[in-house]
Amino acid sequence: MANRSTWISLYKELRRTANQFPQYNYREFAGRRIRDYFEANKSVTNQDQQKALYKEAVESLEKLKRQVVVSKQYPYRPLVIEQPKPASL
Repeated sequence: MANRSTWISLYKELRRTANQFPQYNYREFAGRRIRDYFEANKSVTNQDQQKALYKEAVESLEKLKRQVVVSKQYPYRPLVIEQPKPASL
């Protein structure tokens, strides 16, 4: 079974992958979903459930990687909050 360090590295890899989305909304949404998933399942102690959750998280990582690649292939208009602030005079 996956130990604590394996779970932490999976969490970090998911967050890193989510941060590769060029669109702000997708980045933030994926980050919230990842955090919520881990928060909701942190109290699971059953080994079989943990294995199933770990497998589901690894599959989600692969899906997320594919979504990032597809998302980068299409142009988008940056939101106002994504644009750099103008230099003050």
